[in-house]
Amino acid sequence: MGLRSAVITRVGEEHMGRFIREQLVREGVDVRGVKSDPERLTALVVLGITIAAIEKHDRHTRGIVVLGLDAPQAELAASFKVAASHDLVKGFAVGRTIFGDVARTWLKGEMGDAAAVSEMMKRYSQLCAIWDEARASTQEAVQ
Repeated sequence: MGLRSAVITRVGEEHMGRFIREQLVREGVDVRGVKSDPERLTALVVLGITIAAIEKHDRHTRGIVVLGLDAPQAELAASFKVAASHDLVKGFAVGRTIFGDVARTWLKGEMGDAAAVSEMMKRYSQLCAIWDEARASTQEAVQ
């Protein structure tokens, strides 16, 4: 439509905050009003808004998953703790967190096939354990 747009908000100084800012810039949105807040985890705020909107407007949704967007494991762990407390969240889909660095190293010839597979299995297992622990702790809190 040719109109200018701008956003005034706060995002975290983590992967999701950077992703949102980059997407806004890519769409031509003025982001001078987007402030970074080191105390905020953007993914957690977005998750809360998303779940409320889905519950209000789409009662047929059977589940959602947490996306990783290549976020580090520590950031995902924090997101998992919040996400696991919502029944609508069924799990996660975080491929690049599992294989991104491994694939780059393997493609450079700095890692063999067996080592790459082993490292990806380890990362996936760690994330599964983090998710299972988060889900179990929220279920214990309910009981």
